[in-house]
Amino acid sequence: MDIRPSWTPATLATTLACLLPTGAKAAGLYVPDLGVMPQGRGGAYVAKADSSLGLHYNPAGLFQVDGFQVEGGIMAHKMDTWFLRAGGEGKWKTGAAYANGLLDPDDKVLAEPFGATENQDSFRPIPEFSLMYGFKNPDLTIALGFYAPDAPWLAYPDDSPGRYRMVKARLDQATWSLGASWRPVPWLAVGAALQLVAFRISEEFDISAHLFPGDDGNDEDPQFDLRVRFDALQFPAPNGNFGLMFVPSDRVQVGVSFQTGIHMKAPGTVTIEGDLSSELLGYFGQFTGDTSPIHVQGYDPEILLETDLPPILRAGLLVRPHPRLEIEVDGVVEFWSVHDGIVASQIDTSLEGGDEGQPLPDYVSGRGLCGFIQETDGTNDCSEIPAVYEGTDGAGNFEIREEFQDAVSVRLGVEANPVDPLVLRAGYLFETSAIPDEWLGLAAIDSLKHAVGVGAALRLPGFEIGGTWYHVFYGERTIAPEVSHGTQSTAFPSTPPNGIDAGTYRASVDNIGLYLRVNPGAIAASRKARKGGSDPL
Repeated sequence: MDIRPSWTPATLATTLACLLPTGAKAAGLYVPDLGVMPQGRGGAYVAKADSSLGLHYNPAGLFQVDGFQVEGGIMAHKMDTWFLRAGGEGKWKTGAAYANGLLDPDDKVLAEPFGATENQDSFRPIPEFSLMYGFKNPDLTIALGFYAPDAPWLAYPDDSPGRYRMVKARLDQATWSLGASWRPVPWLAVGAALQLVAFRISEEFDISAHLFPGDDGNDEDPQFDLRVRFDALQFPAPNGNFGLMFVPSDRVQVGVSFQTGIHMKAPGTVTIEGDLSSELLGYFGQFTGDTSPIHVQGYDPEILLETDLPPILRAGLLVRPHPRLEIEVDGVVEFWSVHDGIVASQIDTSLEGGDEGQPLPDYVSGRGLCGFIQETDGTNDCSEIPAVYEGTDGAGNFEIREEFQDAVSVRLGVEANPVDPLVLRAGYLFETSAIPDEWLGLAAIDSLKHAVGVGAALRLPGFEIGGTWYHVFYGERTIAPEVSHGTQSTAFPSTPPNGIDAGTYRASVDNIGLYLRVNPGAIAASRKARKGGSDPL
């Protein structure tokens, strides 16, 4: 039998590649849209787009801005996730080595069944800010904006049943956008925006270094866990957003926009570290005279990730049955089918033992262990474990297939001005999932989504201040082990891998935000009007 340990450099790098972060996809896989005020309308904003968020939804709508305006907002974002892993014959087996007949098989002990795990992280801030200036002749507006997607921070317990997929994730993503809108004729406006997207991501997860798993592959003793930390920085990647706005009358507006996809290229580093301390290591240590715990560490400073994010097509119809009431219906298609995987390159991962980079002991690296097994059964032919893994092609490259699907959403938004200066908003959204069952996991949770948003604002001469509450309901999904692609690496090729992503998922999102729009010119004009037209000294 092949008894190579599960955490050889080759397996570590393979496991790493299979668990590469998906947080950069947050625009389509966590919360459908962004912006404090638009979320109060359920994300129905393509045909309205009269603020800086038009840079995201439809830059053609910026023509509605007059003079100099400043906008800013802050959103408190929280994502609650719940995962109940399938297959719960036990979290782990505390004597799995004995199941292989090396020691006393009666010593094998079953632990309690898998329990549910929930995100333990708190609210995180999502900022937005912009500067705009609208000229009267020509009817041209220029805008510079900064905003971020509603991507969550995630943290699960260290001993969570999902720890082999996700323990902690931090994603900080920002978009800088420069755009303009021009209305050459009263019934038509055109717009375009250049967007630069950057992110910094950190993810942590565990891999099992179990030397002797049982025949059912359900051996997850935390004494054999090693922690992997991945950090990556995406330098600003460009994409474009192009829009049209048709205004046949004061009562009707029609908006259409197309946002190009993004090719992401993020350099990153990988750290692997942990202490292996168990009766099993002590047992094999007796042949070398060293039964102390082993500190394992590895570092790769130059991994490079490449993947594609989707183009987005948006369209909306806004009608005003009354001057104080508007209703908008939007449709959005996110073409996630262009995303077929992640390519990791520049892989050069190695492992060392101890704090000062000593080689791993023979009985841990596999060489001495293989010799021991040969002496006991005389059938094993175990070659030396490589010290460095350089990808599936030997040149540092590894490709991970992910076959996503397009996501489609419909939004309905209502905005009313029942009495001055009060503005009320409400909206609803429905969106399909971009992730098929076989690719769903704690690293990227998605499902059929229903969202509701409500908001209120005070619109006074020269400024507007308002707030929004937005809630996303994620439909429950149960993924069978035979469907899920997610597996945990194990020591033996013949051992059935664990379905670490199989199980039941639930999630919800709460956003609470405030925003402020200021037009200094309108404020000055209002003061002048109140003073009877005289300029104050």
